Amino acid sequence: ILIKNLAAIVMAALLVGFNFVEKLDQSISNSVKYLKDRQQGQGYWAGAFVSDVSFDALTLALGKKLGLLSDDLKLEIFNSIISRIDPSREGWTTYIGGPIDRDVTGITLLALESVGYSEGDSRLVKAWQWFRANGHIKGLGWIAKSHLVPLGLVDKNSIPSIPAGILGLPKIAPLQIEKLGHVKGILIPVIGWRALSELKDDSLSEEFKSNEAWLHENLSIGTFKVGGSATFWAKQAVANSLQERNPSGTWYGVSFTIVNLLLLQEAQRVGLGDFRKQFQQGWQGILNWRAVSNEGFSFQQIISSNIWDTSNTISAFHQLKNTKWYDSQIEEMAKSGTQWLKNQFVPNLGWSFDGSDKTLPDLDTTAAAIHSLAENKETEPTLTALDWILENQNDDGGFPAWNKGVSKKLFQLMAKFYPDMPDIADISQTDVTSRILVVLSTLEKQGVVSKQLLAPIRERACDFIL
Repeated sequence: ILIKNLAAIVMAALLVGFNFVEKLDQSISNSVKYLKDRQQGQGYWAGAFVSDVSFDALTLALGKKLGLLSDDLKLEIFNSIISRIDPSREGWTTYIGGPIDRDVTGITLLALESVGYSEGDSRLVKAWQWFRANGHIKGLGWIAKSHLVPLGLVDKNSIPSIPAGILGLPKIAPLQIEKLGHVKGILIPVIGWRALSELKDDSLSEEFKSNEAWLHENLSIGTFKVGGSATFWAKQAVANSLQERNPSGTWYGVSFTIVNLLLLQEAQRVGLGDFRKQFQQGWQGILNWRAVSNEGFSFQQIISSNIWDTSNTISAFHQLKNTKWYDSQIEEMAKSGTQWLKNQFVPNLGWSFDGSDKTLPDLDTTAAAIHSLAENKETEPTLTALDWILENQNDDGGFPAWNKGVSKKLFQLMAKFYPDMPDIADISQTDVTSRILVVLSTLEKQGVVSKQLLAPIRERACDFIL
């Protein structure tokens, strides 16, 4: 007891000396200034979304394959990659200070080799030794190989051959392509690329060169249309790819843009069309994602987080009301941010993580957006988005990221046949469910929704979390 009392006295003395209130006050002031300085002209906020060097390396290999990589850019990106190697020189990590990662290191070395930086390069020798000692190509995961195969950096037989007909499985099927969330943005083009890679050069030109109407037809992906040749589904994958392009010429992020551009390149090779314009736009879009992080090095942006960051910034500003920090500037910034946020709403659904993505809103980001709008008692599109969230509550009471009713059992079964298959089951998540509960509580306190309506929803959600 005496020791505990002495410890409490010492801790109290330290806290008094630390002057906690003054430090907290200064910290809030610094944070407010930081956020004020970073609102973009259109009204949103978007912090740096740092990714590992494999995206830089993949971009080098893509530029070489598309014939768009300049010598200056090649050297610039290479120097950036080398500057971020682990101090041991044995490889690269997924985050600063983390352990050396086999996939990141493998992708980086193989991509660098494809643009002329050989295994004998003194700066890469130890990394190659580490990679070989840790499984080499055989040890790479499915996602890593799915990027390297279309680039021609590893043999296409190193990943499972998934029948192209899987794209036609209907919505009632347990393995329906639409239930794979953002993973389908990689899987569909990889399946299409695989089917096209079996064809000879220009083998489809006579049939499609003068007729591109099929590119704009309604897609059969994810419908009751089953069967059909691999070429038919490859065409569907190409049409899907072109319809999913963002106005900037990119897809959801660097990874998705790379595999879709490689699909279009293969489609051009077999004569499905001329996609050189798409190559240029996609390549430039990837380069526009490059930036400088706080560590001072160049990196490849995976995707902007502008809706997520804007939602949370506005919510933080609302918390400052009735404090000395809340001024007319913050009020105006919150208003412009709120208007920008409302403009990003995907009709009848919710919000995506990034404003450029209008195809796949997620419940997590939608909850964050609703929470920020709720402080202003914005009923539209809040109520519409809330309906969409509640419709997606799973039978277990939890909420997923994108897709209701996904079973993990099927993916566990698939893992027995495809050991490298990543866990991509979009099942209920505790963090998503928790954030939605916070939003429901806020809306109830404001009288937007009734306690009677929320009671059974909340009870099931709490049971899931417990």
